[in-house]
Amino acid sequence: MIQRGLSILKQFIVYLLLFICMKLVFVFFHARLYETLDFSTVLSIIKAGFPLDVTMSSYLVALPLLIRLVSVFITSRWLVNILLGYNFLISIAIGALYILDLQLYSYWGFRLDSTPVFYFLSSPNSAMASITTGEYVLGIIATPVLIIAIYKTIRKVSLKPQYWLIPAQNKLRNSIVLLFAIGLCFLGIRGGWTVSTMNVSRAYFSTDEKLNQAAINPLFSFMESAIKDKNFGNQFQYMELSDAVKLVSELHMPSQADSLSVPAPLLNTDRPDIFLVILESFSIPLMESQSQGRPITPNLNQLSKEGIFFSSFYANSFRTDRGLAAILSGYPAQPNTSIMKYPRKAQKLPMISESLASVGYRPHYFYGGDINFTNQKAFLKSGGYTDITSDVDFPITQQLSKWGVDDHFVFEKVIEILQEDTISSPIFYTIQTSSSHEPFDAPASLFENNKENAFAYTDACIGDFIAELKRLNRWENSLVIFVPDHQGGYPENLPNDSLVRYHIPLIWTGGAVANAEEIKTIGSQIDIAATLLAQLNLPTQDYTFSKNMLSEEEAHFGYFAFPSFAGLWDNQGGAILNLQTDSVQTLGEEVESKQRLNQLKALLQIIYQDLDKK
Repeated sequence: MIQRGLSILKQFIVYLLLFICMKLVFVFFHARLYETLDFSTVLSIIKAGFPLDVTMSSYLVALPLLIRLVSVFITSRWLVNILLGYNFLISIAIGALYILDLQLYSYWGFRLDSTPVFYFLSSPNSAMASITTGEYVLGIIATPVLIIAIYKTIRKVSLKPQYWLIPAQNKLRNSIVLLFAIGLCFLGIRGGWTVSTMNVSRAYFSTDEKLNQAAINPLFSFMESAIKDKNFGNQFQYMELSDAVKLVSELHMPSQADSLSVPAPLLNTDRPDIFLVILESFSIPLMESQSQGRPITPNLNQLSKEGIFFSSFYANSFRTDRGLAAILSGYPAQPNTSIMKYPRKAQKLPMISESLASVGYRPHYFYGGDINFTNQKAFLKSGGYTDITSDVDFPITQQLSKWGVDDHFVFEKVIEILQEDTISSPIFYTIQTSSSHEPFDAPASLFENNKENAFAYTDACIGDFIAELKRLNRWENSLVIFVPDHQGGYPENLPNDSLVRYHIPLIWTGGAVANAEEIKTIGSQIDIAATLLAQLNLPTQDYTFSKNMLSEEEAHFGYFAFPSFAGLWDNQGGAILNLQTDSVQTLGEEVESKQRLNQLKALLQIIYQDLDKK
């Protein structure tokens, strides 16, 4: 009995030491981010994350403890076999999830949650496309090595069969001791006697977000996310529902800060051909940047001057699936999930394509990648896209990118179909680019830096596309809209709680634009639907979260959601809320910021209530 008891304690200690070592490896692997750390800060990271490590270790030894209790009364080889199988599966889970977390953090900026599983199940190739070949090879080698090392270590300290095949001498005493140990294990899982149970926020100890991220146990983060993933109605409950409804309704009431001086209408026709170009990871900082003495995006910069430039515009989120729901359906991004994960819910969303189809438009979606990734095909089909062109519609010789087909082939396909089009009814073409997505392997040599080169390549594709529209005499009756899919990918290392990271362009250009204009009204991706449809004299009431940025009868504000943060602001002030610690970053005037914070909390609550009911 003593040996059996010691073996479970050894197993618990092995997990604790493993999680501590994982933190050190994480910091070393991302040395570029953590190069200024001193020894005391590393100790602070370990200390802050220790409660999560204890909880996760308690979870992992819970089943072995129960089996040990059974072994007091039953001695059988099958108990050992159950433990062997259990620990092998646990070793696989720890090894695979840890390596995945280690490699994805550079791209996502937060520790592992259940999102990668959704991405992987919808399209394994697309889910792994961000990772470079070197990282992929490293993962292929490191994952089985780590799995085997964990399993052999646990087996050596905890799974010696002779301990399990010897009958217990004093069953009552042994049962009492094991029940007490199970109680301690439950206490570890719960996180102590406090009112709140263990959660990721317990690892937060610094105002420097990257230090907090280093302290988080990725297995606990993944498990917590998976558990919360469907309990939408119980999340972000900040106040009584009636109070939340009232505060959100106030978001649509104009304030003195909302003074508009833009012409209306912006278009010279209410039935133009519409090309909506969704740009992978573009941003305002990118457009303002130069490299090697020249701008990275000269074509987009010029178009912003020739057309209507919404210069105070912001992304809703950090990934394409969140951005598409915001752009096409006016539906706010959620911090810790995506409505596109649930086709049954997503199909209830309104969609611009559907609204346009009701008045004779012909929607067509163009994307060079896997259209099934993140349930995108189901989302588009339910929204009225009768025609979809994706990677399978291109010859294999053009499927050269890790994401599928490079952007210039996609734009060429659009032009090809335009040339064959003889139908007089207007078109609504949505074009989603992908070449400026990591790992930035664009087929061009415009800049030495791979990331700058990828953005410059897509910008060059934009220039060629515009030239072709003009050559085909399509320009005069066209409205071409450019908007990024999510927060910007350039410059590097911008904090995820910085508004600069979410500052993106919205550009309307084409012959259908009446006059060039810079519009400084604050808005975000959810406002595209109401703004566009209003200009086309189409109803907007189905888009309950979307605002017409040109209306003097509505308030105008920005909104974004990231797994750890959410923000809401207008011209006078606002707030960015840390969703793990409830700490607040104030923007602008203090009184206004406090009001916006309350409205942000109310908006999050209403979004999740709405998501729960769909």
